[in-house]
Formats: sequence, C-alpha cells, structure tokens
Amino acid sequence: MGKPRIHNPIELGNDFGHIKFGHINKNYTYAGVMIRNGHPGQASEHYMMFMSSGTMSGGTINRCPGVYQVICGEVPVNDTSYIVSASEGDIVLRAPNGRIRMEARNIDIKATGQNNKNGHINIESNEKVAIRSKNIEINGDAICKLLSSGTCELVGSSALNFYGGLIDCADSATTLLPSKGTSKFEDQQRTGGFI
Repeated sequence: MGKPRIHNPIELGNDFGHIKFGHINKNYTYAGVMIRNGHPGQASEHYMMFMSSGTMSGGTINRCPGVYQVICGEVPVNDTSYIVSASEGDIVLRAPNGRIRMEARNIDIKATGQNNKNGHINIESNEKVAIRSKNIEINGDAICKLLSSGTCELVGSSALNFYGGLIDCADSATTLLPSKGTSKFEDQQRTGGFI
C-alpha cells in the first residue's frame, strides 16, 4: 500500500509562515487546513490544524511554543465574556510542570446530576489541601463527615461551640468500657466506624 497523497493541494507562504489546504501529517492523517508560523521543521512548531481524518477528525489542533492568550470581554453580553462548552465528554486542564490558577471577583463551582452517581465534586491531593477565608461554612443536608486515619483536630482559638440535637462521643476505650445505656454511635465504632 502506497503512502497517502493529496491530489490537489494549495499552498501559499513565505519565510514568515504559510497556509496549506490539504496537509499530510507524519502519522498519515489529513489536515484540511494548516496554518503555520515560520518555516517547516523549525525547532518549536507553531501552527493550527483543522483535522479531516484519524481519531481527531473534525477536531482542531493548536500548537504554540510561547504564551497562548485569549483576551476578550470589552463588550460582554449578559455579563458573559468567554464561554467553553463541551456538548459531550470531559474538559481537561493539565499543567504537569506548573500550577493551575483561577482568579476572579467571585468563583462558583457547581456539579449537577440526575441520580446519586452524578453531581459530585472531588478534590484530591497527595500532600495538603489548605482552605483560608474570613468565614468558612460547610453544610451537608443529609450528612457531614470529617474523617482522618491519623489525628483530627477541632480548634477554636477564641471559642469552640459544639451543638447537636443528640450527641454521642466515643473513644478507643469504648471497645472495653462502654458507656452506660445504649448508644448507636458506640455500636457503629465497634463495627468499623464511619467507613
């Protein structure tokens, strides 16, 4: 089987860059339109491709060796200046050698789902999660848990208010010396705790 070829390519360019209609990539996929800044084979490629074949068919590839900037919003519509909408699939932001920073007057994070398998927000870190604010509120309509396999501390430097419609407390000694009366919380701890 011979190598693929474009029968009617159109190319226009000079030393600064060029545009090409009908481009074949190294993996033999087709780009219907390719716009390149600079000459082919340069150390840091700078281009935009509109793909016509392969797994990326119908996709757009932007390659930028420098800073990629989108500046907009001088005339917003309904207080909206920039929209990224993915009809299906995920949106991935990746910076393996840097940080991802979000700065705004207000930031909203919202997840909605139609059943218990959706509507989740997951935050994971292998070292530390730090939250600092003048006021912090955590409200769990069904249940609110603070779990730690090590030490769990509740500290109120000025005051610590501890309220509950019904309060059960248990420590490790509960396994040998249960409290007087019955306690569902103690029974739960004896059978493995919250988890």
